[in-house]
Amino acid sequence: MWKWSNAAISRLGKGVTSGFDKAVAFSPDENHVAFVSGNSIWIHDIKTASRLTQLKGGHVSSIKSLAYSPDGLILAAGTGGGKVQLWEVKSGRLLDLLTRHEPASAVDTLTFSPDGKTLAPRAEHDNVILWEVATGKR
Repeated sequence: MWKWSNAAISRLGKGVTSGFDKAVAFSPDENHVAFVSGNSIWIHDIKTASRLTQLKGGHVSSIKSLAYSPDGLILAAGTGGGKVQLWEVKSGRLLDLLTRHEPASAVDTLTFSPDGKTLAPRAEHDNVILWEVATGKR
């Protein structure tokens, strides 16, 4: 909930944003914001504050980090169980679930390469692993 001058208030999402599940990401065109609320990822239009989509069903653990691909078509979600979900933003379809082979630890940081072909998730207390987005190959 944001309180701006002139007492304008807008609430985005539904549920609880507490504990460590506070991931937020802006789309590259800055028109949308994705965030974790309750057991879902919500995507809202920034100008109208209207909900565009809700991504749920693929969560194997709580979501710890979010990142948009440079073209804004894919949203990556890092989980507390060391997995990374790749979501197609427009359809809300889960495209892939990348699994680390190391001991499961929360993926606390995600970033795409500038061309969007590589994803670099970092798990807490661990190294960065590079993934090919198209193939899911390490």
